[in-house]
Amino acid sequence: MLRLIPQTFTRHHSTNTTVKPLKRVPSLFNKINSASNVKPNYQPGLYHHPAPSASIISTPDVFLPQNDQRKGLNVKKEVLGPTVSQPREKKLNLTPEEVSQIQKLRLEQPELWTRSKLAAEFNVSPFTISLVSNPNKQRSEEMQQRLQTIKESWGRQRYLARLDRKKRAVNWYRDE
Repeated sequence: MLRLIPQTFTRHHSTNTTVKPLKRVPSLFNKINSASNVKPNYQPGLYHHPAPSASIISTPDVFLPQNDQRKGLNVKKEVLGPTVSQPREKKLNLTPEEVSQIQKLRLEQPELWTRSKLAAEFNVSPFTISLVSNPNKQRSEEMQQRLQTIKESWGRQRYLARLDRKKRAVNWYRDE
């Protein structure tokens, strides 16, 4: 059985050659006056090796003839690990009872039932939760106060950076 060679090729230190510095170009003329009239006399040979040729095994199947034995041999069969979490389908519609329950939970216990917890409970996105319910007034004021405290601890540089970001966002929406 043929052993599959990886698709990428790397050059190792043993195959690298250093670039030899060019010697001064010999000239029969005055060095100063004939500086623009350069006739280089390079040493024979390559200074930079060309890229290595592609391996026969890594030739794509498209370029192989129909009766070639190598056709289908270079297909990788990767063994992937198990998935970490199972993908869940989000519900796109909520019933009126679910909407009223979301509103009730969000208004009565805002610290316990955040948008992300409600989204996980009802299997929808946090954006959907924000569309169907409004936050508790007291909770929103508390969050604004917390944000204001954080902003007051900012230095001049961060404040200017945030201000600049706001200006760029406005210009972006204006398509400037």
